[in-house]
Amino acid sequence: MLAKDLEKNAMYLINNFGVNLKAKLLESPKQGRGYKEAVLMHVYGAEAGFYDEAGSVYVNDIISKVYIMGSVSGGYNCKTQNKEGNWINV
Repeated sequence: MLAKDLEKNAMYLINNFGVNLKAKLLESPKQGRGYKEAVLMHVYGAEAGFYDEAGSVYVNDIISKVYIMGSVSGGYNCKTQNKEGNWINV
């Protein structure tokens, strides 16, 4: 994704050491006249056996935006779009 397309407090799918995880953007990607190369995100690593923690994530590692479609038993129904425009569950 491009840094200019990122929105503060939105959920994204990121690539973290080869594992796709959900993360929430905690800060604006804008910096002065340009954009940051790394942004502060809260990464939900518990989905893959890691810790949930906040830290810097390179913008190049952000895959796509995650849309919350509604609540289901045990959590939320989260989806994202692939390159062909098809919705997939995450």
